[in-house]
Amino acid sequence: MNRTNMSAALLAGTALALAGLGAGDAQAHPAKRHAAHAPVRHAAAPATRGGTAMGINPASMDTAVKPGDDFNLYANGKWQAAAVIPADRSSTGAGYTAFLATERNQNALLAQILASHPAPGSIEAQIKDYYSAYVNRPAIDASGIAPVQPDLDRYAAITDKAGLTRVLGDQIESDLDLFNNNNDMSTENLFGLFITKALSSDAVVPYVFQGGLGLPDRDYYLSASPKMATTRGLYKTYIADVLTAAGIGDAAARADRIMALETKIAAAHASKADTADFTTGGTLWTRADFAAKAPGIDWPAFFSAAHLGNQQTFDAYSPGAITGIAALVASEPLESWKDWLAFHRLNANTDVLPAAIDTLHFNLYGTALQGVTAQRPREKRALAALNSDIGYALGRAYVDKYFPQSSKSEIQGMSTRIKAAFAQRIRGID
Repeated sequence: MNRTNMSAALLAGTALALAGLGAGDAQAHPAKRHAAHAPVRHAAAPATRGGTAMGINPASMDTAVKPGDDFNLYANGKWQAAAVIPADRSSTGAGYTAFLATERNQNALLAQILASHPAPGSIEAQIKDYYSAYVNRPAIDASGIAPVQPDLDRYAAITDKAGLTRVLGDQIESDLDLFNNNNDMSTENLFGLFITKALSSDAVVPYVFQGGLGLPDRDYYLSASPKMATTRGLYKTYIADVLTAAGIGDAAARADRIMALETKIAAAHASKADTADFTTGGTLWTRADFAAKAPGIDWPAFFSAAHLGNQQTFDAYSPGAITGIAALVASEPLESWKDWLAFHRLNANTDVLPAAIDTLHFNLYGTALQGVTAQRPREKRALAALNSDIGYALGRAYVDKYFPQSSKSEIQGMSTRIKAAFAQRIRGID
């Protein structure tokens, strides 16, 4: 079951089981790694907003610093000294200020929808049901791990590598953004998927990308630094604690197997520097190329389970990693893969599992890895989850309220003028 289907199952299962609790008795899928929403102190805005001062805040600058020595401090030094990072965030900046304005609009829209009685099945009903489910912590706690139990049972029933391949393929989904968002280049699925124009042709193709790790990247598993070694210890303890909280026995031994498998997956991964080089990262492969260049997986069965059975061409991004990971599917023990599947299904849904598991997740990923000391309020996390999991529905409602036809015409006119200016500049090139 992929993340989208899991969202529907979490929502529907709890709604049916706990319908007697009243409004907001459903349960939904979590959103991971979203920006927090607490207030932050900023330097005062400049009085002048025109001419060369447009977009520049002199009060934020530290002109005592020579720009040639440290331009960042010269441009932002006073703001940096005065800015406060909220306890539920790991960073702040101009983007956060812009985000707060959008969030205010989204909250106003959400309040209007929550107070209404939308028609069943409408976009507004989807938003209301999802949000109400997400903030209903008593219903979530009462459900325990029941929402993910069908998947855990499915993993336990795998008896051979053919069954494993079908499950791995079934869970692949379009869950990455390789070119537009550097924070969206990881997936807990064994492979990630991103669909866009190929780097070496005009065709639109699925990009297949390395995945399968619970820590941010390969260095967390392979670096010899004491800090990384400590993080690995915390992660392995976390794996065992999550399995224990979910009622899965022999948690310590399973955590050892999962950590050993992920370390081998990490060794197969390309480095962050290599994956950031878009000019060399992508290589077009046909379906036949996967079998020839990445043996270890029954690729026709994998793509069929992924509903990509008719796709003939793919972009194998960092192809060496795909080759290495495929080999591990064949070489590593089936029980290790089954443990790995169970843990990552739990880890991907901690927001909508009992509070003890949710807290374990925050303590590792929020506090230990990012230095965040306070969990965001459930309502703010629910809004982030809406944007992540049913962003199309929320986006349509947002555009209807805040982007009237007059604004669309204005943007289209601006775009036309920008293109005309570009064309004029190009014509003037010698």
